Amino acid sequence: MGGYLALIVIFVVTVLFFQHRRQQEIENTWQRATATIEDVRPVAVSEVNSQFGGAMLYQVEVLAHYNANGFEQKRWVRIERMPGPSPDENQIARWKGKQFVVRWKASQPDRVVPELN
Repeated sequence: MGGYLALIVIFVVTVLFFQHRRQQEIENTWQRATATIEDVRPVAVSEVNSQFGGAMLYQVEVLAHYNANGFEQKRWVRIERMPGPSPDENQIARWKGKQFVVRWKASQPDRVVPELN
């Protein structure tokens, strides 16, 4: 049993090490800007059906407005979260105007990664 525990600990430490290393790479080499959410839209990604009915699952995209290398950008950015029900008007209203950080590689300025809680 002790051997299994040691393997689990080694696995967890390894995963955390690589996550930390990836985050350090992003922070050190990717460009960043503060963006403002101008609009929010739900995007249907799948449908769940069961004997009790069905439901659509959605991801959320925000229209991010930011300045990249002296140029204003407006780009729809998908927020990484578990698919769920479509956000209601109150949720959308709370997101509008909120600021968050966007990051991108200099070699891939069209691939924006949001950092939004």
